[in-house]
Amino acid sequence: MTRTAGAPIGCQRPSRFWGLGCPKIYHEAEDTLVVFTEVVASDGPINRQRKEILTTLATEAGFNPEHLAFLTAFLDRSSQPFKKSISELAWGSYAWFSTEPDYIIDLREHDESVKLTSLSNRNK
Repeated sequence: MTRTAGAPIGCQRPSRFWGLGCPKIYHEAEDTLVVFTEVVASDGPINRQRKEILTTLATEAGFNPEHLAFLTAFLDRSSQPFKKSISELAWGSYAWFSTEPDYIIDLREHDESVKLTSLSNRNK
């Protein structure tokens, strides 16, 4: 499998924000889905600011913003980190729980509204 490095980008963010420094972004095709995942043990979900920064980095590297996804992973819905950060989760992102691996919470943007009746029809 051949990987192509994204366009060179300068990292102007402090390394403490990224943990281990600036991420290296690679892509294999124009239609690749890039999933940014934040694993939360104490705090630090994908909030609006992080989503904006990651989107900027990815688009500068040549990715289509429509092919980006943002996921915050938690241990459990009843855990303190989730309860503490639920209000900070970015719209247009997802939340996932290791104790419920088959399910995901979709925090839809305001322009992606869904009628409740269509949701009830999906469960039939």
